[in-house]
Amino acid sequence: VGYDYDILKLIVQAYESFPGPTKPTPTEVAEALSKIKKYQGICGEYVPNAEGYFEGKSTVKMIKDGKSIVVGE
Repeated sequence: VGYDYDILKLIVQAYESFPGPTKPTPTEVAEALSKIKKYQGICGEYVPNAEGYFEGKSTVKMIKDGKSIVVGE
């Protein structure tokens, strides 16, 4: 669910880069997305790869003895 939220917010950020009431075309939104070099979402930081797809790191944690510990990245 968090990743879906982050992707939606990323697209909203691209839409909000257009001033005024006019609706941008899909091509214009794609161009705006290509200008975003880093995005901080609720699930972490996303950066575009060479093909323009946004990638993020995943961290797996568990609770042990009441503390959150990293078990994988």
